[in-house]
Amino acid sequence: MITKFNDDLSIQWNYIYGLTNCNSDPNLAQQGVCDFYDVVETENRDLIVVGNTNANGGVVIRVDKNGEWLWGENKLFEPSQSNAIFQSLVYFKEGEEEKVIIGGVSTVNNP
Repeated sequence: MITKFNDDLSIQWNYIYGLTNCNSDPNLAQQGVCDFYDVVETENRDLIVVGNTNANGGVVIRVDKNGEWLWGENKLFEPSQSNAIFQSLVYFKEGEEEKVIIGGVSTVNNP
């Protein structure tokens, strides 16, 4: 869930990105609810958010300043082998190119 507040702390908008909204991207279909842990605002006021799904995958999405879905990517790991959680991110630009560095944790199950 992502909630944006006004200056007086009233809710401007609130969206739950999960089975309904994560499926806006067919690559994220059937991969469960998104839990988010970190968010950054870009120069044009979009939000980039990282977290994980309940299907063993780290997820990063981008929404516009109104919370509308722009894109999403995930790294889904074979459940029997590993699990990933994206916990933090850094956003920066090199020239005109946007860059994101994501940090987190993963576990690997040895067969």
